[in-house]
Amino acid sequence: METQETTRFILGLRLAGWSDREINDFILYIALGDEKYRPRPDAE
Repeated sequence: METQETTRFILGLRLAGWSDREINDFILYIALGDEKYRPRPDAE
């Protein structure tokens, strides 16, 4: 992903209500595949 695309991706997640911590963890999950960073569904 190019820098401009990455920036739009991050801004889109912020607009969707994701916290910076959730965004960083998701990026780590994508890059590393480590399950501890995998997004979890919110408890309803």
